[in-house]
Amino acid sequence: MFVPSLLSETRPDVIWDLMRQNPLGAIVVGSGDQLDANHLPFEIDRSRNTLRTHASRSNDLTRCAGENALMIFQGPNHYI
Repeated sequence: MFVPSLLSETRPDVIWDLMRQNPLGAIVVGSGDQLDANHLPFEIDRSRNTLRTHASRSNDLTRCAGENALMIFQGPNHYI
C-alpha cells in the first residue's frame, strides 16, 4: 500500500492507541487467488504485541490459520 511519507505513522505507541480507540478492524486473508475480508472487533494484548478477535466457526476466516493477513484499522475520518 502506498503511503506518502508526509502521512506515514511509524511510532508504535501511536499505532497501538489508534487500534485501541478504533477496535473495528478489517482483516484480509488470501488463499491461492482468492481474497477474503472480514470486519471484526479486535482486542489488543500489548504484553504480547498481538491482536485478538473472535470469528464464528462457519466463517471462512477460521480455515486460514498460518496464512498471511493484512489488518486495516481506521481512525475518525472526513473529507476535505
